[in-house]
Amino acid sequence: MAAPVHMDSADLSAWMKAEGVASLSGFVSRRGRLERLGEWGTAVGEPPLGCQSSPHLPLVLSRVECMRLAELKAAGQQSAEWIPLGGGVAVWLTSFESGFRLNQAGVLFLRLLLSEGRPAGSEAVATSRANTAAHDIRNQLSLALLRLERLEGCSDESLRSLRGAHRAGRSMCNSFLECGRAYDEFALRPLLEEEIRSAIASAAGSGLRVALKCSSDFVAYADEAALRRFTQNALLNALSVSPLTAGPRVEVAPVANGRFRLSVTDAGPGMSARGVERAYKSGASGIGSTGFGTDSMSQAASDLGSKLRVSTGQGSGTGVSIVLQSARDGKPVAVVLDRDPLRRSAALQRLREEGWWCTAPASVEAAIGAMERLGATQVLVARGSSGSSTAELIEASGDLDIPCREYSSLAEL
Repeated sequence: MAAPVHMDSADLSAWMKAEGVASLSGFVSRRGRLERLGEWGTAVGEPPLGCQSSPHLPLVLSRVECMRLAELKAAGQQSAEWIPLGGGVAVWLTSFESGFRLNQAGVLFLRLLLSEGRPAGSEAVATSRANTAAHDIRNQLSLALLRLERLEGCSDESLRSLRGAHRAGRSMCNSFLECGRAYDEFALRPLLEEEIRSAIASAAGSGLRVALKCSSDFVAYADEAALRRFTQNALLNALSVSPLTAGPRVEVAPVANGRFRLSVTDAGPGMSARGVERAYKSGASGIGSTGFGTDSMSQAASDLGSKLRVSTGQGSGTGVSIVLQSARDGKPVAVVLDRDPLRRSAALQRLREEGWWCTAPASVEAAIGAMERLGATQVLVARGSSGSSTAELIEASGDLDIPCREYSSLAEL
């Protein structure tokens, strides 16, 4: 948990009043996720999705833009700013004044204030992240050097592979240096094919093969650098233990709620429960290795918003998998609030068949946030989903001019 910021609340309130700041929230990026350092002044809700996905980039909202966000509009805010302060720390502040901008003296004041509130153990976290990043960069540079040594006629195929290795390494470096996630939409199969070629070349063994099962239609909405880190490390681990007669298998399959499961499975000796625990402990995995490959894989899964699932047993091979969000791919967004799992699943299926990209938050508050941050163009609320509190969602959708419909059965959709 983030440590609280130590400052007299009366002094801070006086500063906010003098500067014209109505609300102030401090955040720090830790392993690709934002943790709140503190919150002062008027309650205005969470910052927009863009701030959370790219915390290193500044953002300024005008009065008109503030009026489009239900929480800011309800709180009477006329201006808002997301200000990166360096070191993964940023602030989200708003004002009742139209056109408000915090001056440089104010930015310096907040930098000094929030430097006290970074998470306990942040130095150890930074060291761990540096180690795992160095591990991944080393793999990519080793691959690039290997291919340079093999180049003779500089064929297009060789240059394409070399560029791919450098591009993956650069993407990893940018992700590490910027301390934030960079979610985007991209086709899965070409990325996996590229990582498979890279892993086989890095393994430097003869006759190595990797089976790939992934539809060319699958498009992910994810952090590409984190996905490359996970795939490369999972493949290198799998290739190191797989017999030539049965190479690793990479498979992507759809799961519920518009998500994919990406799995890498080997036919190696497998591991015991104690072996899994030891292998996924930072600095302890691998034989004759740095031990940071599996730790990097775990961090990449976290950066992708997924749990890392490990399935193994002695003599039965090992499989690792993560779950990815499928891309909107230009589809309109629908928010569905329904606490009946069977009816909700059927409603989502119906909407997807009609061409909608859907999300099904668990609460009214989450639905309001999703409606704003994902740019929803339709809201569906099952009658009795959350009692009378659904009125808040209906009112918020009205404020944003987003059509909202209530339904009791699929026939009403």
